[in-house]
Amino acid sequence: MSNSTYWKQRLKKHGHTGWGNAAVYVFDQKYRLDVIKKFILDNFSKVATALDYGCGVGDFAKCLSPNIERIVAVDIDQSILDVAKVNNSADNIDYISQDDFFKIGKDSFDLIYTVTVLQHVTNKEDLLSLIEKFNELLKKNGHLLVYESFSNKNGQSFYQRTQSVAEWERIFSELFYVKYKIITRKSFEDFKSEFLAFQRKPAVRMLSRISNIVGGGIANRICLSWLKILLPKQLKFELRASHGDIESGMVLLVMEKRNV
Repeated sequence: MSNSTYWKQRLKKHGHTGWGNAAVYVFDQKYRLDVIKKFILDNFSKVATALDYGCGVGDFAKCLSPNIERIVAVDIDQSILDVAKVNNSADNIDYISQDDFFKIGKDSFDLIYTVTVLQHVTNKEDLLSLIEKFNELLKKNGHLLVYESFSNKNGQSFYQRTQSVAEWERIFSELFYVKYKIITRKSFEDFKSEFLAFQRKPAVRMLSRISNIVGGGIANRICLSWLKILLPKQLKFELRASHGDIESGMVLLVMEKRNV
């Protein structure tokens, strides 16, 4: 993430660092959580230590905490970490700052995962430095899960850089090799009928409108909690190698550390 002030402002405005529209946020966040948890549970019998890089308000760390012995969760801004500690605490989660992240010693984690974070590291040298740090922190045969947006039309704004799946792979290729590559559309495109049915519910429209008005704070947290209750109980999906010829969407890269 390239700009601490930007993310702090989003936290103040929305109560989290995700989509600005509350209905889109809770629907898409459920999908992302389900994708990451399903892959980890289906492919790793036991994870002793994991790093959640760019943890935001801690949704992924809390979701995975019953299945991982110890999680270290990192974010760029202390105010975001403070919200995570309140909303998503668990005995086996340690929330730490970016500065403390760079102090962690070698071979500390079996697994590192990062979800729609690296696309916001717009400086290429900073991104490569992070990847080198991930490589240093992973134990032998450790795994890195990277879940990011992609587009075949590269572009960049002050807070986000878009690039193709091939470019994402190339960036990691020196230090990691890709074991799995899973390409999907965005959740509200893959599950368009379910999303529209959810979005059209009168209670969802009302809660989303209130959440978008009140900003961060307890009223917002209550609205988001009720929206989560109204979500579809299960989005049925398969994690498969590809999803047709998609110009833009989401890619999950599952990589293993090259032991050189």
